[in-house]
Amino acid sequence: MHLKRNNLLDGWRGLAIIAVLIGHFLPLPVINAGRFGVELFFVLSGRLMGELLFVKREGVREFYWRRVTRILPILFSYIIFIIILHFIYPLVVDATKNSVIAAISLFYNYLHGVGYSATVFDHLWSLCIEEHTYLLLGLIAISSRYIDLSPWKICLALATFCIAHGMYLTLVEGLGYYDVYWRTDTRAAGILLACGLHTLYKEQPKIFHHITPSTTVLLVILGGALSLYPVSDTIKYSAGTFSLALAITTLDRISVYPKYLLNNRIIGLFGRASFSLYIFQQLFYYNNGKYNIVALCMAVFTGFMFYFFIETPARRFLNKAYTPDFVNNRKVA
Repeated sequence: MHLKRNNLLDGWRGLAIIAVLIGHFLPLPVINAGRFGVELFFVLSGRLMGELLFVKREGVREFYWRRVTRILPILFSYIIFIIILHFIYPLVVDATKNSVIAAISLFYNYLHGVGYSATVFDHLWSLCIEEHTYLLLGLIAISSRYIDLSPWKICLALATFCIAHGMYLTLVEGLGYYDVYWRTDTRAAGILLACGLHTLYKEQPKIFHHITPSTTVLLVILGGALSLYPVSDTIKYSAGTFSLALAITTLDRISVYPKYLLNNRIIGLFGRASFSLYIFQQLFYYNNGKYNIVALCMAVFTGFMFYFFIETPARRFLNKAYTPDFVNNRKVA
């Protein structure tokens, strides 16, 4: 099952990766654009997963197969690339055995705090959160198809727990950003909120009838404003995340001028290549520091090369040559 390509979502994804690149290579004085970009990715993932699993009711095994072909080829390409560079330039690329284990296991976001870390893999924390949440959403899908459960209620309840848990760890335990918001049990809120809201939107659209095209744009602006440096993390990842999740839910309602921006071909191209760009930019960000146009250009060039010559061919090959019968038959689990 394939979703018809939505240029607006490609544009949203493009703005997200551009924000990450700005945050890493051309940091702004008022906002951590990188963290804001990651939150844009999270709510987008939530909307897409809600559409697949709870609206179109894609088979769970098919869903996981698509995630495997989407993630693993470029992830393993990056890890192998880093291992090779580590053996050639051990003083430059700081990959260690433990950090590779954490990266491959997709538990880097928890293991980084106990010695299984390397700067070249630090960005994988967000990928870990996405993959953990996908597993959870698959379980919710299975449960909701055999038991009388409303997926959006479960998603919104879990999102509320994640937000409350993040607040507790920050305000009561006194933990910092990296100890709180690199965790799946806190930062998954963005994915779960968008997933729940999008599913509710498709089931009961009348609830959202007051949201106008201008409101959707204002929600994005509000999400950005709540991501400014003076705003506390507990507000960023509660009210700020909710604003972005509601905006992505009602994105189809935006007016012509924002739609023109999201439909821009260059931004859309960045969106389609966003995963490769996100994975490979870390190497150049780590080794070249900030405010470096040359490093930024190298990161973008490398990301696009891996998108065109590794990611895209690998996905096509796997989906054509090794697609399991349960995908071809479109079974719903």
